[in-house]
Amino acid sequence: NLALSEEYKRILGWQADIAENYYSPASRQEGNIVQEFYKLAAQWRTETQYLSAVSEISMHPAYQKIIGMGPAAVPLILGELKQRPAHWFWALKAIARMDPVPVQHRGNIEKMTEFWLKWGMGQAYVF
Repeated sequence: NLALSEEYKRILGWQADIAENYYSPASRQEGNIVQEFYKLAAQWRTETQYLSAVSEISMHPAYQKIIGMGPAAVPLILGELKQRPAHWFWALKAIARMDPVPVQHRGNIEKMTEFWLKWGMGQAYVF
């Protein structure tokens, strides 16, 4: 069982590396913040993929580090949100200090994604 567990961890690491390289090829890397974002995002996805509590997902150390990047992370988060909707809303609200999602759509990831992407376009974020 321990060997299987170690093998599983190694596979998860490969998965994170593949995701990072797919979403951030060398031709699109603009500097350390981009590389750091994709590294942290891959770690966050891998380590929270089986969690269901949004509070646990959002309090993950990698997610908190992304929030700490501030406004520079917003276009990167929106790009991730566009590619594959996930619980990026807590981070966006923390950085943007607002929430464009109407109350009746909160909890609906598809609708929340739609409102945040529309907000991002209105703010002229490139993602």
